[in-house]
Amino acid sequence: RAQAHGPLLSRLQRWVPASEGHRPPRVLVPGSGLGRLAFDIAKHGYSVTGVETAPLMLAACRNILTGGASTIRFHPYLHGPHCNEVSGDGRLEAVAYPDIQRPIEELAATGGAG
Repeated sequence: RAQAHGPLLSRLQRWVPASEGHRPPRVLVPGSGLGRLAFDIAKHGYSVTGVETAPLMLAACRNILTGGASTIRFHPYLHGPHCNEVSGDGRLEAVAYPDIQRPIEELAATGGAG
C-alpha cells in the first residue's frame, strides 16, 4: 500500500497542500474500490469523495469504514487472469481484509473525517 499510495500522496501534498486552519482541498477518487486510497488521502487532511459502481466493493468499503469486519486473510491472486504478473510467485500471497482497524476513529483523530 505504501509503495502504491506513497508517490500519489507526496505529489498531492506538493501540488495541493492541505493547510491547517484552511478549508481542506477536495479530492475525487474514481474507482475507489475498498476505499483504501480515499482513506489514506483523508488521513492527510483532505476532503475526499470516493466513487465506486461495483456493489460488492461498496458493501465491503462500508463494512471496513464502519468497523464491522473482523480481519480475515484470503488469496485473491490464486485464480483468474494474471496479466500484470512478472512471475507466478505472488499467486499464493495472502491479503488481510480489512488491513486497517477502527478507521472512523482514526480519521477523526487526524482531522480527516468531516
